[in-house]
Amino acid sequence: MTAATHFRQEALSLTSVSSYILTLGLGSQELQISIIDPARNRCLWLDEYALMEVNTEEEYLTAIQRLLSEHELTQKTFWKAVRVIISNQSFTLVPTSLFRKEYAARALSLARGLVTSHESVQHTVHPAWEAVTVFPYQSAGRNGCWKYTRLKPFRSFTRSIFYCNSVQKLRKKACCCT
Repeated sequence: MTAATHFRQEALSLTSVSSYILTLGLGSQELQISIIDPARNRCLWLDEYALMEVNTEEEYLTAIQRLLSEHELTQKTFWKAVRVIISNQSFTLVPTSLFRKEYAARALSLARGLVTSHESVQHTVHPAWEAVTVFPYQSAGRNGCWKYTRLKPFRSFTRSIFYCNSVQKLRKKACCCT
């Protein structure tokens, strides 16, 4: 499958991936693969794939697995970090002091309604915020796509939280410059 969007910085060297962050953005109809240089806070590579012909969870999982197994970036295993960003508008923040993993599904249900049997409840801890993001993900996708966590260290985010982290960093920079 050919990327609908492809961007690559000319100066990018794939021989030094240990200083870069690999991000995998999973959405219901798209997959994004990118490289971030955390030292310069820059995107060095971005491939976006449209999954328009995917109608079932099985087709989605097959398409994602095929793309990830064939993409040249996922063949490298010495990344500084790997982050999976899940496009999902359904999430809740729980204060770290109140969070218990065994009650994560209940916390999410209070925020958006019952968690269905085909969803798996995930969470990501944000120490700087003293909060935990709780979000659902399709169970089939979780079992199939998370196997790429061999690209450790691994961390998952919802797109909303990734955006919030980016905004928080921009605000810090703006405050430091005044």
